[in-house]
Amino acid sequence: MYIIVVAIEAASACASLAGTNGASPGGYFSAPTYDALIAANVTLVQNMINAGCNNSYDPSYDLDIVIDAFTASGCITPPPAFSADVTISNVGPITFNGQLVVSFYNGPPSSGTSSLLLVQDFGVQSIAPGANFSSTVSNLLFASSNTLFAVVNFDGAAPGNGPPIPFNLYNETVVADEYATFNNTSPQADRVNDPVTCPPQAIITTSIVSGGVGCNDLAAYEITICNTGDASAFITPSLPIATPGALYVNNVIQPGNYTVDLDWATYCGGDDQDESYSVATDPAGNVYIAGTTRGTTGIATAGSHQPAFADGREAFLVKFNNAGVRQWGTYYGDVDDDYGMAVATDALGNVPWRATPPARPASPPLDRTKPR
Repeated sequence: MYIIVVAIEAASACASLAGTNGASPGGYFSAPTYDALIAANVTLVQNMINAGCNNSYDPSYDLDIVIDAFTASGCITPPPAFSADVTISNVGPITFNGQLVVSFYNGPPSSGTSSLLLVQDFGVQSIAPGANFSSTVSNLLFASSNTLFAVVNFDGAAPGNGPPIPFNLYNETVVADEYATFNNTSPQADRVNDPVTCPPQAIITTSIVSGGVGCNDLAAYEITICNTGDASAFITPSLPIATPGALYVNNVIQPGNYTVDLDWATYCGGDDQDESYSVATDPAGNVYIAGTTRGTTGIATAGSHQPAFADGREAFLVKFNNAGVRQWGTYYGDVDDDYGMAVATDALGNVPWRATPPARPASPPLDRTKPR
């Protein structure tokens, strides 16, 4: 690094600037105008820069990359196709010869929140000065992103090369001795979807985090639902749960049918608040549900262990056969709040379950063939 100090005013009036140690030869100027004096100083600085470059410049190749197109088709009409058209140019004075590698990211590679999508190896290529290399990369891994960035001559999958990557890739390129690497990252490319086979769609992701067991042995969960797609997601309380129907997971034009692998579905509950806490099945495909309810109807069946609602909240246990038909149901509890927290089955056909409060004697196992 060099620091250049240029004195615009006359140095002869300042003793500390005069003499052989005050300025380099030719460093004092006189000019008829102030602008001419500045121009003379600019010329001096330019000559110094050019002299330094001519003495130290090591000519090499210099790669630049752009994403010409980022497209998607076949999202709902197979086969799906996600492609990126790239053009790599050699803007340096020397021919590039070597392994041509491009890494693709879903966001700015310099950001720690971006992720590597894939690394494309085009094999050994030769790109002359001023010449271009163009290719199309097709991969389903592009489906997870609506934006795309590319970095040429860089292997993002190599150890230690994860985002964020530095602006200057000096000593980190696949092929060494590239003259400049600040232009190795492409501008952002936005995905263009085929309007017929890739209409806007919602991409729903969920995460569930347990907060542990709290009061009354109730487990608290935090559920986060995110839509990272390019269309709105709709949730309606009138979905046809108990009968086959279409669930709108994409948009109102392209519904997704949730009944493809559905064996059966049904409501279970009474005339007030119902909550299920545990579900179990047995080898015959019967389903057992334990929970709590405030409902006085629609839960228990005649002849069951406790056919009548007592008070407050009542624990309940209900059995459905493998066709979704209720076989029996029972309340369990008294005037205090009661909760059916867990249910299981065993090899003998019993249905052990746990109800709270724990101070009450535990319920006996239930024979799965008849209500108790």
